Amino acid sequence: MHTDVGQKGEGSDYHFSAMEILNLYGTQKSISHIRNIQDSPAEAKQLMVRLTRGASRQPSSGSQETFWRNLLQHLLTLRGWVFTCVEPSTCYQVFTESLLCSGQEANIQLASQLLTSSL
Repeated sequence: MHTDVGQKGEGSDYHFSAMEILNLYGTQKSISHIRNIQDSPAEAKQLMVRLTRGASRQPSSGSQETFWRNLLQHLLTLRGWVFTCVEPSTCYQVFTESLLCSGQEANIQLASQLLTSSL
């Protein structure tokens, strides 16, 4: 996968890498779907919500906090690569809402940390 997050990807490499991130969390989308929605803030946000809510239902190995921090980093990476129409604050909003909706005390505490400081 690419490591240069600050650059919007017009090439299929970025779209393929975005597809790989989505697949990591059980959100299966084609490269053409990603291309079709990359300039639509509403559809990109909806995809991010699906990604985070689906990820919250997956069992994770290791630390839950590490899992969630990686998920946030992946959201921001997706935004940097292909969903530049989405504000960074939207990524944080979607992420925090998913933490709160998980209903797990540790996740709610992590959301509290996010709301009161920076990760």
